[in-house]
Amino acid sequence: MPLDFRTLAKDDLDQAWELDQDAFNGDGNHRDAFEQQSEVDRFHGAFEDGRLLATARVIPFGQYFGGRRVPMGGLSSVAVRPDARGRGLALRCCLAALLDMRERGECVSSLFPATTALYRKLGWELAGAYVIRRIPARSLRQLPAPAAGRVRSARREDVPAIKALYASLAPTIPGFLERGEPQWYYLDALWDEFSVYVSVGAQGEIDGWVAYRQLATPPQGSGFVVQVRDLFATSREAFTSLHALLGSTSTQAETIEYKSSPEDPLLLLLPEQHEAVHGDIRWMLRIVDPAAAIEARGFADGLALGVDFSLSEPERAAALPALSANSGAWHLEVSKGKGHLSRATGDPSLRVGAGAFGSLYSGWAQTATLARTGLLSGGTPAERAALDAAFAGPTPWLPEEF
Repeated sequence: MPLDFRTLAKDDLDQAWELDQDAFNGDGNHRDAFEQQSEVDRFHGAFEDGRLLATARVIPFGQYFGGRRVPMGGLSSVAVRPDARGRGLALRCCLAALLDMRERGECVSSLFPATTALYRKLGWELAGAYVIRRIPARSLRQLPAPAAGRVRSARREDVPAIKALYASLAPTIPGFLERGEPQWYYLDALWDEFSVYVSVGAQGEIDGWVAYRQLATPPQGSGFVVQVRDLFATSREAFTSLHALLGSTSTQAETIEYKSSPEDPLLLLLPEQHEAVHGDIRWMLRIVDPAAAIEARGFADGLALGVDFSLSEPERAAALPALSANSGAWHLEVSKGKGHLSRATGDPSLRVGAGAFGSLYSGWAQTATLARTGLLSGGTPAERAALDAAFAGPTPWLPEEF
């Protein structure tokens, strides 16, 4: 039977859910969260005789780089039925998703790769971190106990303040998402599954919160793991108090599991380095529309520079006119916290692949690293330094997968 590549309709969602559960061993109880992440027409599928063989899904996000919101298409639910693998179906669905993002103005795309090789073929590259750490609960007992009234149990009416606090923090952390309803699902729909506490400042304002739950108790009945879903704070007092609260579970809990940046700020408060990385994933980024991505991103206020470079799309993407237009000579101008990308004349000697440009854009990689791995070539030391300066910043990270 001939293959039919198209966006999904509502009647196809049962098949999409079945395929997603089979591919990712998902939580079968939360189909409503699965469906609300994006509209059904953001699913790109491959069908054969009415049977859904493969999918690639786009979830619309805002992602923060340089302190500004960048429209981002999150690639997710890339799955192929076992009996249809090896036919290039995932690749074709991903290309369709890229064209969809381009048309809708989602100028960058991020994803969490189950396999890196597939996405590299299409121009995504490593660009940020997702780090899960574990620390003995007793180690947090070394932090000072919260002052009376500093930490209290959260109430449902605190949720708007919690969301507002996140919205104020997210732009300051490279790579963070602008959270929508699906990302707040754990507070809105799963409140009873989490223990939620807030930190209260001197004026009665909420200046931090922590949400956690206990993982399955081991056979001996003690020594369980406390898994932190979120912990964010705007002050040292809030940050310290919420971690001390977690430390108070050490009479029964053996380990605290939490997510943090690659440079864990908790180490600045503890006398010893007792934490250890439990899981470490690198998410990937692709520039879908270079000029729009530069316009959307923020840059350091005091920076002023200009540099020419040549950008090249990978073979698979270059076959599509909308993406092949990304290739060629560009001039990057940065001034007063803003960037502008325009067409350059001539043939710049500084050459950057699409994947390398994504790693630079996020701030994850520098030109020296990319040159050593063959993803960037040419250019003078001054030109390379200009690219490094334009995108310099702390390592981008995310506290959630999608």
